[in-house]
Amino acid sequence: MGSIRTSPTPMLDFEKTTVYHVENVDEPELGDSQFTLAFDEAVPTDFRPYYDKAHFETGSYLTERGRPEFTDRNLVDWELNDNRSLLIFHQLPEGWPCLPRIIQKEYQAYLLPTNAGKAQAATILADSNLYIESNIDRDVKLQIARSSVDAAYAEANTTTLSLTQWRHMIENYLLNLACEVQVRLDYKRALRQLKRNKFYLSPGSSIRISQEERAGVFQKVQATLYRRLGLNWDVDPID
Repeated sequence: MGSIRTSPTPMLDFEKTTVYHVENVDEPELGDSQFTLAFDEAVPTDFRPYYDKAHFETGSYLTERGRPEFTDRNLVDWELNDNRSLLIFHQLPEGWPCLPRIIQKEYQAYLLPTNAGKAQAATILADSNLYIESNIDRDVKLQIARSSVDAAYAEANTTTLSLTQWRHMIENYLLNLACEVQVRLDYKRALRQLKRNKFYLSPGSSIRISQEERAGVFQKVQATLYRRLGLNWDVDPID
């Protein structure tokens, strides 16, 4: 991946989803198809229909695939999963008899129409292979997906999304899911560091981290990540 820019964009307002933190995953089964393509053959080559025209003005920063700057995020496994999200199509491209089977096993194509019902759209997103290796429970994925779908349809105020609204919905889901994965990783690291600090201060004693300390660490990790990414999101409240 090229250089990462994490400054916020004023042209999109990504919604934050608050989720419960659990640890299992349901993997979707991959179907067989006689129609196969490599990832680079399947992925779109022109992304201008999916974003505001202002992102493509002369002098605008674009990624190597010709997408706006804000799609380039410094998050764990972002490039792989952002690429995966590009294989979600609103309709079959011209000449395709069906969705292809992607040769590279880490990729899969999906069809998510712009006029899909909210329940259908949330299910397709939650059951996609975005961050499938990260052991996020399907219920958590579905909760994030529902929030992203609801926000998109509320903005559209109609049963059919525009291509920019449709793409924003997918990217909002991806960003929320990526932040969920990143926060969990950072939280575990922060707890390990807190234990080390306690041990150094009181060597030989039993190390205990209270629920209040854990909640504080979690909020600090969230706040640090959102600030680093330039996201104006609130941290989860402490129960």
